[in-house]
Amino acid sequence: MTRKKQTASETLERFGIIATFLVPILLATGIGMAWFIAGGTEGLTTDYGLMLLVKANLVAMLLCFAALNKLRLVPQFRTGHPQAVDKLRRSITIEIAIVLVILIVTATITTIIPPEDLGHRLR
Repeated sequence: MTRKKQTASETLERFGIIATFLVPILLATGIGMAWFIAGGTEGLTTDYGLMLLVKANLVAMLLCFAALNKLRLVPQFRTGHPQAVDKLRRSITIEIAIVLVILIVTATITTIIPPEDLGHRLR
């Protein structure tokens, strides 16, 4: 394995290890904030809640691609599988596209579709 591929492999492996710990924390805080802002399950029927559900589904898709990378593509890359680079590049490109859509949905949620009633937080 060339030095460049070795470095890339080590970086991918380290990123996967760090993400294994950080992703659950991010998910828990995101779910907690969504629950708080939407006002529980009844808030999911509002336009704001529906957009939160769209965002949650996009994040789930993103996590599926990340898991594919960590569990299949990074090990293939490390062992020098002939198509691993192309598969990993394609998967990361799709992940970037999903992240951009998540950012657009987030911008829409925060600027166009406000929560129907934030008074639930004061009760």
